[in-house]
Amino acid sequence: VALWYKLRYRVRDVFCTGGPTSAQVVGGITTWLAGGRLFCEYQDPLLGAMMTRSGMTRRISARIETWLARHSTKAVYVTQEAARLARERNPDYSSNIVSVYPGAWQFVPPVSPSERRHGVFEFLHLGTLYGSRNLDLFFSAIDALREEGFEPARTVRVVNLGAVYCETASQYQ
Repeated sequence: VALWYKLRYRVRDVFCTGGPTSAQVVGGITTWLAGGRLFCEYQDPLLGAMMTRSGMTRRISARIETWLARHSTKAVYVTQEAARLARERNPDYSSNIVSVYPGAWQFVPPVSPSERRHGVFEFLHLGTLYGSRNLDLFFSAIDALREEGFEPARTVRVVNLGAVYCETASQYQ
């Protein structure tokens, strides 16, 4: 379908974005067959230390990443760290790989309850939660801190602005 649209409407440049890599792969195949410039934006990196994948899946993902980096005019990752790691894996195409956001900044949280708004540390998550993309580990860490007697952990509030499709969704309430 993408190839038909590209040819029918004489589309020159293709911009692909999305969490799943299928959009970037379709864009890559389309521009490879019909020419034009390819711009890929990765909401999530293709490879990551915390991703649970088999050896074969990691190798396939690495090959897809390299192929897309080679064929992209720009491969845009949403954080500097994801882009840095992609450049390390693909040094021949590192000039095509950039980032948009700097990532989290270092900051010093307020020290006393009076400096905190209503005595609560609030964490805001923006995005959809599903499968292994969830806050379970984050909640476990907060619970562990509470059990260790770390008092600030008792004043943590977590707000998720996005859909929740996890099996543990009821616990999030």
